Formats: sequence, C-alpha cells, structure tokens
Amino acid sequence: MVSVCLGCEHFPLQHTAINLAEYLKNITIEWKINNKVVAVVTDNAANMVSAVRQLNFRHIGYFAHSINLVVQNSLANISEIVSKVKKIVEFFKRSSNALTKLQSTQAQMGLPLLKLKQDCVTRWNSTFDMLKSIICIKDAVISTLALLQSSIDTLTPEEWDTVDKAILIFQIFNEVTIEVSSEKTVSISKKIVLVSSMTATVDTYVNDISLPHAVHQMAVSLKSELPTKTV
Repeated sequence: MVSVCLGCEHFPLQHTAINLAEYLKNITIEWKINNKVVAVVTDNAANMVSAVRQLNFRHIGYFAHSINLVVQNSLANISEIVSKVKKIVEFFKRSSNALTKLQSTQAQMGLPLLKLKQDCVTRWNSTFDMLKSIICIKDAVISTLALLQSSIDTLTPEEWDTVDKAILIFQIFNEVTIEVSSEKTVSISKKIVLVSSMTATVDTYVNDISLPHAVHQMAVSLKSELPTKTV
C-alpha cells in the first residue's frame, strides 16, 4: 500500500461544503484522477461529508474519528475525576521541585521511572494515556503530594478504583484506534470485526454489577453509541 500527499495548501475561504468540493475537484483534475476516485475518507463533519457527495464520490467516514466521538461522550461520566487527574498532572508539570520529588519517590518505591502524560481535549486516547500513566505510579503520586503538603486534591480510593476500571474498558478502544490509524495498511476491511470486538468487550462490562457506578454508565454509553456512530 502506498500513501502519497497530493496537496497541502492554505485555504482562506470559509469551510463550506461548496468551497471544499471545489477544492477537491481541482485537486483531482490537476492530478488527472477525477474519473479514478474510488472513495474519499474524511472526518464526519457535515461540511466534509456534503462536499464529497456533491462530487458524486463515495464517502467513507474516518473510523478513528468515529471512535473518538463515541469515547469522548462516555468520558462525560467521569469528567470530574478526569479534571482532578489533569490538575495533578499539571501540578507536576509546572513544578520542577515536585517533579524531582516524585521521581525520587518512584525510585525509593522501586517503581518504573515513568512520566505523567498530559491530555489533549481533542484526542480521547491522550486522556487514556494520562489516566494510565498516573495509575502506573499511583502510590508515588499519593505519597509525594502528601510529603509536599500540596493543596492539590488527590483522588479518593473510590475514584482511583474508577480510573483503574475505566482504563480496562478503554484499552480495546485504544488498540483499535492505533490499528486503524496506520497509513501503510488497509483497515476498512477490518471495520466489522473491530466493531464486533469492541461491542463484545463492552458487553462484559455492561453486565458487571461490581463496577463503580460511573464506569458502568460509561459502558452503557459506549454500548448505545457504538452501533450508531461506527457502522
């Protein structure tokens, strides 16, 4: 499989479907492929979908973008906890003294010297990476915040458990996102199998009554949106 950039230009016009369609048409004409386009893959924004359809090209929604929308919506169930984790991460990112103490505590506890990762609101998997990074050095984070007598709110035992269980659910979504984001392999043929795999995984958590309430609600949200946004 070959991936080639046909164009990358400043686009000063409004991003209306008509303007986008005109730009896409000009690109295909310039490269003499206007009669050879099999499909166009974009995110699921209405203007992008409309632009492609105006040219009578087959539109395929970007699968990873669909997954991002599904998971972002489910994250609303633990938004307060995510916000607390983000503040903790920002605290260590801002203070070199606190970061040095955290690294020292990790070494003393025999924990791997992992760095806390900050999330980006537009990428759900960056939130996954942030939650996973803090869970890996949870004991060192709790100890360091206590030693520094920081005013930053740490998580309660119940909230730590919620983060831990949320990571388990999101793991499959992270793996699928990575799988379908490659430029060098064909991924559309895997879509049905991957959606089935995500659905089966979510089902096990929907039926798990031992989960924290917020995590169970996350699973319910994922189950309800997977069929509508990824098919």
